[in-house]
Amino acid sequence: MTSERQDLQYANAEIGSVRRDLDKMTRQADEDRRKFENDSATLNDELRAAYELADQRKMMLIRHDFGLEWYKERSADADSRADGLESEFKSARTIIEQFRKELAARTIKRDEAMEKSDEIGKQLNERSAQLAACTTTSLSVKG
Repeated sequence: MTSERQDLQYANAEIGSVRRDLDKMTRQADEDRRKFENDSATLNDELRAAYELADQRKMMLIRHDFGLEWYKERSADADSRADGLESEFKSARTIIEQFRKELAARTIKRDEAMEKSDEIGKQLNERSAQLAACTTTSLSVKG
């Protein structure tokens, strides 16, 4: 009887541990997702601003007719900066895709942990039923 109680206590402790781990993993995944979304939004804003700035500079140069060579140099600089920002944006997208894969893997781990928790819960219920049956049998034999 004590062995069964110890088994039940151990199983309860195991379920609690699994649930705490699952909660921690879920919170971390949510935090990571928010961080990546914020980083992506920031990079999108910077890229958009760089394109707008490049367009403004090009239009200003054309309107003021500063000369073709100067325009070409400045345009190349702006395009180069825009290309650099675009490269950073692509890098951010890669990071986001990696995060999504990691989030999917964590979701799978969470689901597996929940299945394990459910299995332990079923075992606990079965052992509780057995313990109740033993107690009932013991009481009826004594009575």
